[in-house]
Amino acid sequence: MGAATGIPVRAAATSDGAEFEADRDPRLIRLRLRGVEAAVSTVRANLDAPDSAPLAAALGEVAQRCHGAAALAGTHLGPAVPAELLALRDIIDRCARLVVLALPGLAATRLPLLHLATEAEQTLTRWSLEAPAAHADDRALGRELLSTVHAFLALAYPVP
Repeated sequence: MGAATGIPVRAAATSDGAEFEADRDPRLIRLRLRGVEAAVSTVRANLDAPDSAPLAAALGEVAQRCHGAAALAGTHLGPAVPAELLALRDIIDRCARLVVLALPGLAATRLPLLHLATEAEQTLTRWSLEAPAAHADDRALGRELLSTVHAFLALAYPVP
């Protein structure tokens, strides 16, 4: 794991970095996002409290964002996505775990989700500044991944 970000460094796990390169395949990102979408949808379907409608709606938004990001990853034309977008995908995984473990009360997740959203914003901003001529597919996928993180953040800040 990276010391500052908590992002696994998979390239060090193999001598030739093949595992890291395989992980950058857009199809694998699509599969991971579909997994998050399925998990969130399952949690949403199992909500049965009468006052859980706002939470169900927010979880629906998260599922839609995951679906949109997965669709973009599925149509990605490049052979690999930038490492920064993999970091955003990992942040989405961390958000999903945090939310599922905290249900039904999400108040305790506010600060951790805010930190994850800040990390996602910084990662995407840094990448955008370092690679201003990035492929349009990468930029679109980055925006959709970030909006998915924001949807997770919105779970902890319900609108009255």
